[in-house]
Amino acid sequence: MKVSEIMTKKVDVIKDNDLVTKARAIMRDKGFRAMPVVDKNNRMTGIIGRGDVLQITSAKSNLLVKGLMRHPVVGFEDEDINAIAKRMIDNSIKQIIIVDKKAQNKFLG
Repeated sequence: MKVSEIMTKKVDVIKDNDLVTKARAIMRDKGFRAMPVVDKNNRMTGIIGRGDVLQITSAKSNLLVKGLMRHPVVGFEDEDINAIAKRMIDNSIKQIIIVDKKAQNKFLG
């Protein structure tokens, strides 16, 4: 089975210039563990996790998402789900970002 058959295609994202407090509020309200980060052109630039945003104190409330995001582990929509599952286990992650194989900063799901 291919990733494209089971991936979520409509995913909420956060902009890299948004405040971390906005990311925290969205994750809290929607129950997300992580969110893909995109730039002003909707190109994927990273990922931000709930654990990361929960560490931010009110003294750092003006911190931008791009200052806290990490480089994501990615997969491709034509990959076999077993390969993706192995990558997730190997990297100790619970979700993976699916990107376009040719333009790897193009977020797909």
